[in-house]
This record gives sequence, C-alpha cells and structure tokens, in this order.
Amino acid sequence: MTAIPPPGGRFRVVARRGDEWWGIRIRELDWVFSQARRLDDVADTARDAIAAYYDVSPGEVGEVVVDEVIAAGAVA
Repeated sequence: MTAIPPPGGRFRVVARRGDEWWGIRIRELDWVFSQARRLDDVADTARDAIAAYYDVSPGEVGEVVVDEVIAAGAVA
C-alpha cells in the first residue's frame, strides 16, 4: 500500500540551524528529515522530501509552511 498525501494537506516544518546546514523536520511525518544550505531553501527541500516519502511529484504536495526556526545552539 502506498501512502497518499492528504488532499490540500498542510505540512509544518521545523528548521534548526547547525554549523553549516539547516536541519529540516516535518511535524506531520516525524520520520522524514532533510537538510538545506540556506533558510530560503528549507520549504522547497522539505517539499521534495515529502514528495519522495509519498512517491509523488513535488507539485502534488500540499502547502509547506516553515513554522519554527531554531538558531544554532538554541535549546528547543
């Protein structure tokens, strides 16, 4: 059985700054992680990771919102 993204689904993303990369966690998919070089790239990279998980094109993924940004060294 293939997982299907919810129609018009909204995915909330947490971006955590590392030494050189932004770690990306999708709240609705706890086991899906990725990384991006720039904060500007986090939403698109998260969309690609979500699409890979569901085995669909990135255009089929609903809304992706970066709703939390954590600075390097911050405790969350």
